[in-house]
Amino acid sequence: VGGTLGHPNTLAMFLELLLPLGVSLLFGPLDRQVKLVAGLAVVLGGLGLVATLSRGGVMATAFGVVLILWSRWSKALGLVRAGVALALTIIALTSLLFVIPNPVRTRIVEHDYGNAYGRVPNMEVAFNIIRDRPLLGVGLNNYTEAARAYDHTPEQIIALWNAPVHSLFLFIAGEVGLIGLASFLLLLIGVVRALLPALRSPDPLVASAGLGIVVGLMAFLLHSQVDYSSWPLFDTLWFLLGLSVGIGRLSAALWTVPPEG
Repeated sequence: VGGTLGHPNTLAMFLELLLPLGVSLLFGPLDRQVKLVAGLAVVLGGLGLVATLSRGGVMATAFGVVLILWSRWSKALGLVRAGVALALTIIALTSLLFVIPNPVRTRIVEHDYGNAYGRVPNMEVAFNIIRDRPLLGVGLNNYTEAARAYDHTPEQIIALWNAPVHSLFLFIAGEVGLIGLASFLLLLIGVVRALLPALRSPDPLVASAGLGIVVGLMAFLLHSQVDYSSWPLFDTLWFLLGLSVGIGRLSAALWTVPPEG
């Protein structure tokens, strides 16, 4: 019902947050029928991700899936065999991607109408804003309007490309200043720390969920360095941050051994 969630790149961010969780849960102790449904969901989600033609989303998600496979296969096969299996899988998929004509190959290797280059002057504008208003920024939802006054680039990129800087951290710093960026980073660190008990949980389902969530967040943050999202309103991100804290606290409460006496 939401279509592409407003933009294909936004849909890519939605999928890169959730697909690693789905892949990780496939290694958990699920019933066979549940695994079949989960596997189908992962495949369909992967096709949806490819259909967005988001280079950052595809590569960030692929990186996350490789991390999960490395973690799981190294336990089952050993480090060397897992490394060989991953290398062969990556070579095979990459060969198919570049040998068979498809929209993704066209998007990666052919002309992108200056979209990639346009990110550079857009970042220059963000640095101009941060230098002028380092502490509090220009205010939430004011970035694009305020950026026009800071656009000293030869391309006049803000007039041509009416969009915020394609870097989450620069976007946050431009809107709410370095104080806001530091607060956001501290929040992320706190969430990851809260999730650590789930990653170490003796329950394989909880451990699989924790690994999938943290890898999904990593994929999102990687992609966000070359793209932007309306981060205060991105419900999926905030839901997963809250879910991370909840799972971590539940794991700590259930599996922390109390001291004797």
